[in-house]
Amino acid sequence: MSSNTITFMTSPNEPNRNHDYSLGKRVLSNTVLSLLDIILTKLGTVIVFILLVRLLPEQEIAAIGIGSGYLVFIAYLEIGAPRILLRDYPKVAENKHERNQLFTALILFWLLQTLFMLFICFGLHLFVLSKLNIQGISFLLLGLTIDFISLSFQDSIKTAFFSSFQQSIATKLNFLSVILRLVSYIPLIFYPSLTLYSNILIFTSFLTCIIWAFIFIRNFSFYPILCRNTFLVLIISLNTYGIWDHLNRMTIDTLFLIDTVILSWFVSIHEISGYTIALRVTSLLFVVPLQIQRGLQVAIANYIDNVKIYQAINSAIKLTFLISLLQFLFILFGGAWLLNLLFGTHISQNAVNYTIIIAFAIAIMNLSWPLISVINNLCNLRQVFFQVFLPALLLGCFIYVGAAKIWGATGVAYGNIVNYTILFLGLVIFTVKHYPFPLKFKLITTEERQLLYKFVRGQP
Repeated sequence: MSSNTITFMTSPNEPNRNHDYSLGKRVLSNTVLSLLDIILTKLGTVIVFILLVRLLPEQEIAAIGIGSGYLVFIAYLEIGAPRILLRDYPKVAENKHERNQLFTALILFWLLQTLFMLFICFGLHLFVLSKLNIQGISFLLLGLTIDFISLSFQDSIKTAFFSSFQQSIATKLNFLSVILRLVSYIPLIFYPSLTLYSNILIFTSFLTCIIWAFIFIRNFSFYPILCRNTFLVLIISLNTYGIWDHLNRMTIDTLFLIDTVILSWFVSIHEISGYTIALRVTSLLFVVPLQIQRGLQVAIANYIDNVKIYQAINSAIKLTFLISLLQFLFILFGGAWLLNLLFGTHISQNAVNYTIIIAFAIAIMNLSWPLISVINNLCNLRQVFFQVFLPALLLGCFIYVGAAKIWGATGVAYGNIVNYTILFLGLVIFTVKHYPFPLKFKLITTEERQLLYKFVRGQP
């Protein structure tokens, strides 16, 4: 960019600055509401898991951990094509026909994914789970799969609302969905069993899907458009973004979830139960940084000036670092108290240790999210998959197997630190090579201060 352009963009041109602040405020407000949305979802999930830990025997908690681990193989089919909206929605926002054409393509692809997921679920039951001699685990995986399909559908609609700056609607609807789910789990208090839990998952999944579909159709005036271009739009979206974004994300999900599967080969049910509790608690540490990542991606998609893009990236990096540090310190000094509060004083010290170790690993991983936003919008996703994500995944699985075999669950917990560090450093090197943005270490800039002031005061 020329120096003249930079001077123009940073000069006191009031209409342009008002536009930038208005966009910045909308992105910030959208991100805060999205954060509230995911906090509500996670809070509901945590309450249910606390209920399960207190009601079900240890072997059934381990079964939930193992079933969730095998779910990662089904999750590989959830390409998450609607995430293309984070990058491309501004291009179709004003054209109702093109917008509905894109929505139609994404819905058809979701239906195709659903069929393949159910097929893989049946295959896992037939060839793997039926041989584990764990009662109810196959039906549990079916329930987890249908719940995963439902959440994928809801996340797709949330992405549409988020990309169109209508996150408030999605947050309100999600609040009602969480309440509905919590109420549906009340029978577990009187009849605690893995089978009833699986049935509840299936029932609430169908019901919430119907509700979300109705709200989506009404708010976007959606009607399906089927023609040759519908599938062409989908193919282009998948080829340039969807498939590679999915594979990159699945690398992270696999590194986080595959460890319970690997542990099931080497250690006792008791160790897996404690490790499962640690994973569920530390998964909450992804929540805030992930919402910052989504907000940054939308900001990059809407800004056309590199100076503003650089400012948004630096703001996201600073905020992510601060939040990651505070989260880890909380787990380090309050992790034992938190686990005892949530699950009771019978929680083993090993579970506390796993939680602290994994929390440190996640603090490292969270620093990667702003870089992933930059790469998603401004770099080649296929290239970063083969150069960074795939090598990190293969090496990570090898590290997990070796650590589990030699040191058990503690070794795998430390393996998370090694694996996430490797992935983070790979992303740093790739970003420096392909999009070397300038870093600014000022605690808070004038633009950030003014944006926060306008946001708090409710000014446009």
